[in-house]
Amino acid sequence: MRKAIFAFIMLSTAATTAAAFTPMELASRTVERRAVEAVIWGIPAVNYDLMLQEMLTKTKGKVNQILYWSRPLDWHNQTLTPNPDAIYLMAFTDTKSVGPVVIEVPPASVDIFLAPKAPKGEEANWIPTDPERKFEVMFRLYAPTKALFDKSWVLPDLEKSGL
Repeated sequence: MRKAIFAFIMLSTAATTAAAFTPMELASRTVERRAVEAVIWGIPAVNYDLMLQEMLTKTKGKVNQILYWSRPLDWHNQTLTPNPDAIYLMAFTDTKSVGPVVIEVPPASVDIFLAPKAPKGEEANWIPTDPERKFEVMFRLYAPTKALFDKSWVLPDLEKSGL
């Protein structure tokens, strides 16, 4: 009996709410909703193109190469949402001219250096830090495998280098 009363109240509330809007108000709400969705779906596409244009005009990078911004972005990089706390690695592919593209990343260990100045010969693996400020290292693991969940894979400890 309680379920029937609850269902009746919910249905009558929904019917009253829907009837409270005129056809013009519903049309206006639909347009507004579609505009918001267009922005939400459009930002990544526009950002991708802006980053591509930055690569083509300000670096020696070409399409079908992987580009690594070794410094955090600032206002000079004209993207919609530059994140000054992130180092960007982007692959811009053109499958029209070369066909399918496969990016293979061999399993390997990579040394990353966090320091105010790049260690000699390690500029490619250097992330700049501010000696006057504390920083924290955060790892994001995308599409983790079972090894992460069953804890058979463990993130290695950070090591202080004498460089």
